[in-house]
Amino acid sequence: MVFAGLDRFRGLMDAYSPTSGDAVHGVFASLFTANLGEGDMVARYARDQFAFILPERDLMAAYNPLIKIKYVCNLSVQSVASVDRPLRGLTASCGLACGEPGMTASAVTEQADACMRGGRKSGRNFVKARGIG
Repeated sequence: MVFAGLDRFRGLMDAYSPTSGDAVHGVFASLFTANLGEGDMVARYARDQFAFILPERDLMAAYNPLIKIKYVCNLSVQSVASVDRPLRGLTASCGLACGEPGMTASAVTEQADACMRGGRKSGRNFVKARGIG
């Protein structure tokens, strides 16, 4: 499981417009889903966060594509509906957790969230997992 949160979402809304939030989320989600594999799933989880389910992947098999996606997001220039200038320099902090025998879904979710928050505290634009990043 991965939690990914747009870095400085409030600042994005101030810079673009308060009504552009859904469009910015759409850009973010499309950049991630375009770079994920078949069978991977993404869903909006909270105001500025998304949850990704990457079945059949161990920690490193999930971590490496997230690093690539992080750079793709940062380098992309995207048009945003109702905004007169392109969105660029989009960054996200990602927290990655893999379920282990005996872990509950809640424990995996909490671990991914804690890793994402750790990435934000480390300066943002990080991919973190327990023992990595």
